[in-house]
Amino acid sequence: QYFKLKVIPEKKYSLPVIINNTGKSSSSYSIKLLVAASNNKGHIDYASSPTLVQKNNLTNLAVNGANKKVTISPGSHKTIVFKIKIPKSGFPGIIAGGIYVRKELTANQKKAVLQHTVMLNQFAETIPVLLSEDFNNSVKTNLKISTITTSSSKKGINKLSLVINNSSPT
Repeated sequence: QYFKLKVIPEKKYSLPVIINNTGKSSSSYSIKLLVAASNNKGHIDYASSPTLVQKNNLTNLAVNGANKKVTISPGSHKTIVFKIKIPKSGFPGIIAGGIYVRKELTANQKKAVLQHTVMLNQFAETIPVLLSEDFNNSVKTNLKISTITTSSSKKGINKLSLVINNSSPT
């Protein structure tokens, strides 16, 4: 249910995803390569914006595009393949990202949502992707505090908040 690949510089790799449509009508899907980043709760989010990690991210490695759309007829499936190429110079540490698959709403569902007449569940799944030249080789991060703010609540509780950035994500 995830990809953990030991990679070699300059080599290409395939990341295939099979999408099954078990419904009774055709369905459209959006499939994207995204980067992983820690969220505000400290958990790894495998479907973050590519702007969060601008160097050595999964979307940068995509050879045949990082976004795909497909329509699948009822009772059938399709295999979507993302191809990635590892840079000649390689990279330190681990590149973490994800393949985000989302079932698109139909025109009638979009209309109902816009009219606020219904609340719809929308299927989405993220498949984690981890890439490394050596998973056993640890790399030291370079963390820097970029913003410090203080605030106090109505109950007199003082809070100190800070933003820590990893200037060379690994």
